[in-house]
Amino acid sequence: GQLVVAMPRTNYKGAFGTTGTNEASCSQIIGSDSSEDQMLANQMASRLSTRSGMAIYVSCQLSSSASSVPSAGAATNDLQDSWSMGLDSELVSHRAAALAEKEIWKILQTQIKSTTTM
Repeated sequence: GQLVVAMPRTNYKGAFGTTGTNEASCSQIIGSDSSEDQMLANQMASRLSTRSGMAIYVSCQLSSSASSVPSAGAATNDLQDSWSMGLDSELVSHRAAALAEKEIWKILQTQIKSTTTM
């Protein structure tokens, strides 16, 4: 999968000052075949970096395509169909990304609190 890093913006005054957005900038370190995974990783890394003020690395593979899911035959396809129950795969991957980001933020908050109380 891909690897993305997001860095919080530095507040410069003068010619290099930021106007408008405080969104963290993202850089792709390792690419991915899936543009959806790339977009999800960039968004997650950017939001977490902005909230935490730290550099954040994200690697995820949440999109599902027929070529990315190994198949062992009709039984596997039936299992996949019954699992998704007609849900849109994009909706499922976005929901998984949102839940992952929420849990990661909880972990980061715990880490930030423990380092500030030392």
